Amino acid sequence: MPVLLIDIGNTATKVAIDGAIDNIVTFHRDEAINEVALFAAKQGVERCVVSKVASYGDDIISELKRNNIYVHNVTSQSRLNFVCNYGTPATLGADRIAAIAAAVDICPSRPLLVVDAGTAITYDFVTRNHTYIGGNIAPGMRLRFETLHNYTSQLPLCSETDYKAPIGNDTKSAIAAGITNGLISELHYYEELAKSTLGDDFAIILGGGDYNFFALQTKNSIFAAQNLALHGLSVLNRLN
Repeated sequence: MPVLLIDIGNTATKVAIDGAIDNIVTFHRDEAINEVALFAAKQGVERCVVSKVASYGDDIISELKRNNIYVHNVTSQSRLNFVCNYGTPATLGADRIAAIAAAVDICPSRPLLVVDAGTAITYDFVTRNHTYIGGNIAPGMRLRFETLHNYTSQLPLCSETDYKAPIGNDTKSAIAAGITNGLISELHYYEELAKSTLGDDFAIILGGGDYNFFALQTKNSIFAAQNLALHGLSVLNRLN
């Protein structure tokens, strides 16, 4: 029977059948509650592996269970392909667990900086012996643009496409340069932190909707996979 992988994010839910994770179906959060269960039923799914970071995911899981579909909700108590040395493992997000699982599967022989660039950006650190030692969480690119617009009275809503040069010469380019240059500097800081913490031979694993932006900003060894969470859910399905 096919197994459905479900990545429930803050703005959308992505699903794919395990073994075919390049064939992704995306549902906006407003439609996901009913549509995910319908999709699972049409595919003949009896089991799902779920990464949930948004509260509406509870309704999705309830609807799946009402359709007699078994749900494995990923937590730190799931069988993992890495050692979790997080101080509060119960609070470690399923999206981060899935991304780390994917990273270890992609590059098992090197220490890792795992960057998942979505609504939030997570920077996670994994040692050569597959021990997760922790990481940091920061606002994602779009969230930074939206916050600057929403919490000021006159600044327009911009995006990275308004970037013209390192120094802006109008309001939109100034905002775009400020945010994108800040993200680039942030990435470089974490690269240096990874080097000092993990060693010179660390690799960067990039995922999330803005992974392409980050891939262009680094000269370190990288492995880029936009759908890092779904890859990780596939790994965790095999283990659980």
